[in-house]
Amino acid sequence: MKFFYAIICHEVTQPLIYTVKELSSCKSNFIIIHVDKKSDIEDFIFLQSENVILFKDRVDIVWGTSSQIDVTHKILRYSLDFKFDYFFLLSGNDIPLKTQGEFQDFININSGSEFFEFQGEGDNYVNPSHRVKYIYPSWYFKRNKNLADKLLAKLYKFLRPLFLRNKVYYKHFNEFPELHKGSNWFGMSNRAVKYTIDYIERNPWYYESFIYSYCCDEVFFHSIIKTWPEAVFFESSEIRSNSLRYIDWDTGPEFPRVLTIEDVGKVLDSGCFFARKFPNSISDSDIALYRKN
Repeated sequence: MKFFYAIICHEVTQPLIYTVKELSSCKSNFIIIHVDKKSDIEDFIFLQSENVILFKDRVDIVWGTSSQIDVTHKILRYSLDFKFDYFFLLSGNDIPLKTQGEFQDFININSGSEFFEFQGEGDNYVNPSHRVKYIYPSWYFKRNKNLADKLLAKLYKFLRPLFLRNKVYYKHFNEFPELHKGSNWFGMSNRAVKYTIDYIERNPWYYESFIYSYCCDEVFFHSIIKTWPEAVFFESSEIRSNSLRYIDWDTGPEFPRVLTIEDVGKVLDSGCFFARKFPNSISDSDIALYRKN
């Protein structure tokens, strides 16, 4: 079984170096690394090898904007130039928790499933339509807002239904699929990738609707895949996440939590195959603690 791994990053980190080395050791894998357009691509050249390349069509990624949709779409479309069975999207601060042999065996057993994490009953519900049916101005995406920014953001929530409605969304409202939200890190079969790209090409208005959206990399692809009648979504009571990723959005102090040695037990007990996010300078010896099964 052949895997296509896409890693989205903006800096060289120890998790990135480790993950590229681990994934590329399996010669049936193909790894593509997208480096944020703001970063110096020369810093990443050393990661290239026979089955690792740097993606040339780079995007300037800004948190919360549609740029994350853009880069994921570009890589999904590009992946179809290759022969693979599954596509997996990772960040530069992920690490694989098990060997590639173990992962191959697991995917073989669950072949045909799509690995997505959708908003669940235990989550604080976020209405995904609010993220796309309004136009979000550039200042809204500042991550570290001062008091004035926070007040402006609150005022925006009152004014957006009156002045900032997304005209494309409302024009195609009756054609819009039901919107779903979930983790923007996922795994999908080759057939699912083809379906996703075909859906976007057949419905250009759908893509256009998300240009001024907010954090819709968690909505865009999930909503498409839910329209596929043949989709079979992986579910397991033994694995913490149906996307196979351990990500802690609950305990902080950062969200998601930057994992420490204190988290080793929880990560190993999760049954997941990947985890994020890790400190940039984590040592190989500390990484090894997360891989003791």
